[in-house]
Amino acid sequence: MDNSNIRVLLVDDHEIVRRGFKALINVEDALEVSAEAANVFEAKSVLDSQQFDLIITDLSLPDGSGTDILRYLSERSLPIKSIVFSIYDREPYISEALNAGANGYLSKRTASDDIINAIHQVMNNNAFLSQDVLVNLSNSVKGKSTVNLDVLTSREREIFMLLAKGKLVKEVAQALRIMPKTAHSHRRNIFEKLNCTSSFELTQLALRAGLINSDDLIDLNHDHSALS
Repeated sequence: MDNSNIRVLLVDDHEIVRRGFKALINVEDALEVSAEAANVFEAKSVLDSQQFDLIITDLSLPDGSGTDILRYLSERSLPIKSIVFSIYDREPYISEALNAGANGYLSKRTASDDIINAIHQVMNNNAFLSQDVLVNLSNSVKGKSTVNLDVLTSREREIFMLLAKGKLVKEVAQALRIMPKTAHSHRRNIFEKLNCTSSFELTQLALRAGLINSDDLIDLNHDHSALS
């Protein structure tokens, strides 16, 4: 994607936090924090009056949660990418945000280091989770019951693994030399067989089954940085 003129809405209830991240983001020529909000109500009001390419929101807000804003984007069918950054870098907060539609999740402990890379990844249609979030996600599913992958065909298992590692459908198609339409069909079948609704859920299942680990996902984030 051409990253020129990416308009960002920054949502956090602490002005000093907004000021710091705004300075980090605005130093990039292609990025601009064009509006700020301190809570869910203000964020919704701004979203109703202005256009944005990306929203970066804290999870914990005075009048609700950042997930309330993400669901609002979905309800209004607003084509806006989203990144959550939060001091809560463990489950169930990660799943809550990603299942609500977040394209990225950053720990506030490392967000200042990750934010620019995360923006470019998300705007290039990649998911991005910061390293500590990935490790905590991996640790959270260890020891839990595994999923039965026997319901998948051999081809579906190949695609399952690629999707679980964060590959886009078009990347799956390229890797396996199949048509994107065929890859989409396989993904739909995988979702139905495993009762999943997102690739993130496939990642959780793969972690739980011990088929991938956090290092796989961390390396994937690093690989995607080359695409920015």
